[in-house]
Amino acid sequence: MASFPVVGAGAEKVYFKIVSGVGENRIFAVTDAQITKVGTKTYEALLPGMDDKLHEVRGPLVRDLLAVAGAEGKTAHAIALDNYEVEIPSADFQEYDVIAAIEVDGKPISVRDKGPAWIVYPSGEHVALRKNAVYEARSIWQLKELKIK
Repeated sequence: MASFPVVGAGAEKVYFKIVSGVGENRIFAVTDAQITKVGTKTYEALLPGMDDKLHEVRGPLVRDLLAVAGAEGKTAHAIALDNYEVEIPSADFQEYDVIAAIEVDGKPISVRDKGPAWIVYPSGEHVALRKNAVYEARSIWQLKELKIK
């Protein structure tokens, strides 16, 4: 197995990794420092696998993380800790304010609570995203890795 340079890691907690095959293969670690660098967004959203009410979620915009990582491609292959996998069109990150949620209702999300990062679509603002099987499937929790293709 090839080893790739890890950017942004150090001894910090890594929420998930962004793997880019564009140019030289790189692994970008999403840490608190990287999240502080890009900032966060807070909004209300329905969360798949939870109750039917809106929850306040907070996290960095995925498009901002991809920009800092220098990762470009047409799709993001998302992989969870339990090895659930889903393809997310990169266009989603431009069309919607998709975040990698690190907090739900003001509390950090642990692995036990579907964290440490959860891809969340702004369903509070976009009714068309609510109860939509396509976007629910893309709302991957326990995110481990985004492979950009």
